[in-house]
Amino acid sequence: MFELIVIGGGPAGLAAACRAWEDGLRRILVVERDKELGGILNQCIHNGFGLHRFQEELTGPEYAGRFLEMLRATGVQVQLDTMALQLVPGQAGAPHTVHCVSAQHGYQALETAAVVLAMGCRERTRGAIAIPGERPSGIFTAGTAQRYLNMEGYMVGRRVVILGSGDIGLIMARRMSLEGAKVLACVELMPYSSGLTRNIVQCLQDYGIPLYLSHTVTGIRGHDRLEQVTVSRVDEQRMPIPGTEMVFECDTLLLSVGLIPENELTRQAGICMDTRTGEYGDQRAGHFCLRQCGACARPCGLCLCRKRARGRRGRSLCAGGPAGGQRCAGGEKRHGRQLHRAAACARRCAQGRSVLPRKPCAGCLAHCGAGRRRGADCPIPARAHGPG
Repeated sequence: MFELIVIGGGPAGLAAACRAWEDGLRRILVVERDKELGGILNQCIHNGFGLHRFQEELTGPEYAGRFLEMLRATGVQVQLDTMALQLVPGQAGAPHTVHCVSAQHGYQALETAAVVLAMGCRERTRGAIAIPGERPSGIFTAGTAQRYLNMEGYMVGRRVVILGSGDIGLIMARRMSLEGAKVLACVELMPYSSGLTRNIVQCLQDYGIPLYLSHTVTGIRGHDRLEQVTVSRVDEQRMPIPGTEMVFECDTLLLSVGLIPENELTRQAGICMDTRTGEYGDQRAGHFCLRQCGACARPCGLCLCRKRARGRRGRSLCAGGPAGGQRCAGGEKRHGRQLHRAAACARRCAQGRSVLPRKPCAGCLAHCGAGRRRGADCPIPARAHGPG
């Protein structure tokens, strides 16, 4: 039985595993579905990483390499090319079970006292934002194009339009230009860019790439390969304005239109989700802000965390199964400050202790899981409860 299983071997998972080892846990396992650790950092060959954590500028692979060196100095176990299939939370202080499968180890049901979910995000696709038009090849998410170009060695196109002005879209505009492609435009739906000013200057202005704010792609044409995209200006309600169409002759459209958290395991485990967004907590500025959420009638005893850009600090939500089988809301506010809190919560979970000094009232236990308001006499702060 493990003390802690980290699902995801990206920067968040590596940081969590290293911090847990520093805080005294010894039976730790990192489960990663890719063939190597590092996650998204492996394809981010541009610099700008490590300024806060290591006080020097590193590329993505260099930054990941630093954490790999830290991990090798510990006794943390790693299983690569392993897919986590299901997370079954333990009841009444029982250990949690992580079901996973790999070619090397086959099917496994691993028991653990605590779990860190660091599964990352996936990109929104054309279908998620419902761009009308035909369905030719040549339409990629920016991250997919980045992997093809930086890791697989494939050039995805020669005449490119980019939808979305987040940092990944801006960086891919520069990367495509450096590889000889012609980036015709970067189109942004909002009246402002969501990317860093530094990236706007270095990735667009330095290469003469126009940025169209308050515009979006309203049409796609092409039979086998993309031939044209239509870009229109939008009004304050983000609706296309007739008569403002511009047509770009291109063979590639890159989409940088946001991320969707990988929450399938979270949802299957019955952990409280945000009913408005389908996410656990809020996604802002490229990282989760995991809220203090009610787990009174939900499976508990889990530690969930996600790193900030510096790879060290983050937000965590921990819910421990107290004695007697009652379940409590997860984590005081101070538990959401640093990743090393996950290790402390794991120890409390293993001992069957609550992470809260107070127990919820009977009314809370009856109603919180249904999304209703907490009981008036409940000692748990309102922010520690779920929706409603």
